Amino acid sequence: MAELLTEIPLNEDIESGTSNEFLDEHRRVLLAITDDGIDSKTLSYTVTLCKRIKAELDILYVKTTPAPKNSIEDFMLKLMEEGVFYRLLAKSGHLKHEIISYTESNREILYVIMNSSDNSEVSPKEKTFLSGLLRNLNCPLVVI
Repeated sequence: MAELLTEIPLNEDIESGTSNEFLDEHRRVLLAITDDGIDSKTLSYTVTLCKRIKAELDILYVKTTPAPKNSIEDFMLKLMEEGVFYRLLAKSGHLKHEIISYTESNREILYVIMNSSDNSEVSPKEKTFLSGLLRNLNCPLVVI
């Protein structure tokens, strides 16, 4: 495996042959959340990652119920305090389809971050959701 990684050029964009200078200008992370909101661990990880890789944050808020359980206003305030530039996109529908659609039309997304379920064990329904998402995603998925 290490031999394979040494063969991949780290300073070139494989499609165009250009350097990573172009990528530095368009680094974005997608945080996908629903009405359940975001927990503090996910918030902390997201802020740290964006600051570390100097990326802007796209927040994909997918409304799944008529009355949301949590507000994301506190989260957005924290992002402003930390100096993380973000844009909020509100959608309604199915989370998996919205994530796939967004990453397909925004190729500068480097990572997709999302909360895990509150259960310590992953349910069969969540396994199906994640495997379907991973098959159709063109960037790494981070589940916290």
